[in-house]
Amino acid sequence: MSSIAKEVLYKMEIHTHIDQFLIEQGFNGSFLFAYEGSVRLCKGYGWADMEQKRPNDKHTIFKIASIGKQFTAAAIMLLQQRGQLDVQDALAHYVPELPGLGYVTLHQLLTHAAGLDEDVHVNWDVDEDLEPLRLEAMDRIAPTYKVGSFHYSNFGYALLGLIVERASGRKYETFIHEELFLPLHMERTGGHLASYLAEKNRAIGYAEGKAAWKQDIPSYNSAGSILYSTVKDLYRWERAFHATQLIGSEGVRAMFTPHVAIDNERGYGYGWMIYSERRNTAYHNGSLAGFRSTLYRNTDKDAVLIALSNLGDTGLEPIERLKQDIASWL
Repeated sequence: MSSIAKEVLYKMEIHTHIDQFLIEQGFNGSFLFAYEGSVRLCKGYGWADMEQKRPNDKHTIFKIASIGKQFTAAAIMLLQQRGQLDVQDALAHYVPELPGLGYVTLHQLLTHAAGLDEDVHVNWDVDEDLEPLRLEAMDRIAPTYKVGSFHYSNFGYALLGLIVERASGRKYETFIHEELFLPLHMERTGGHLASYLAEKNRAIGYAEGKAAWKQDIPSYNSAGSILYSTVKDLYRWERAFHATQLIGSEGVRAMFTPHVAIDNERGYGYGWMIYSERRNTAYHNGSLAGFRSTLYRNTDKDAVLIALSNLGDTGLEPIERLKQDIASWL
């Protein structure tokens, strides 16, 4: 146990120690820590824009990368709850353009167990007016790995986003905005590139001390990977799971079950990584040009840690050490 964790055990003022630790380690981003239903620390650190000396604060928006896969998974669960699809359905029912993957189930796509490469056929350099997926030559795609084993795939979640569209009759972004963000008052969460660029209090992504901006694909193309949000909005999102506010208890239980083993310590649920021996603890990280993010929750202690950084190379290094300290304290 580190010195930080030992001090916490004696003084029980974890938020004070977290704040000091983040300052000492030079964390650059926005951070939120909540415990037993109460936000103990929520603030920004360092610069959102290093050139203009504009600081990060608790309202700054960041690209959250793969944390957005939770929204895709929740959309699928919401559609199942309404009887519009079933996670055991075969992909062929929704995307007949993929005969080589026709027998793969939605459950296998949700758990990264469909045998797909990470980014096969995800076009990372398209404009917002293009379709989510380019379906030409799809008839030749087949699993690269053994179906049923874990292989992380952005393409798999892009397919889930397409399924959300076809099952609901609405564009992916429209569906998650209307069904997830609006009901939870997540007013600073979205995916449209123009909205992000127009936001005055947005973080500029950096890597190796230089701006790392690139023209990212629209969020529907990777079904959530290019969304932006704030620590406060993501806490509203986590609280919705805590209260089974949008997704019923059965759906929440499915999302936080480690269905497929990642390694000896972790399994993958639906948009969440869960510790096999500590199923009360789940998280997901995100990584994108100039940005790093993590959302971590412990349901036994009702503890939540959310960190969004605009340092793409070192942003989460102090956070990963901090998560270990918090886990040992809890």
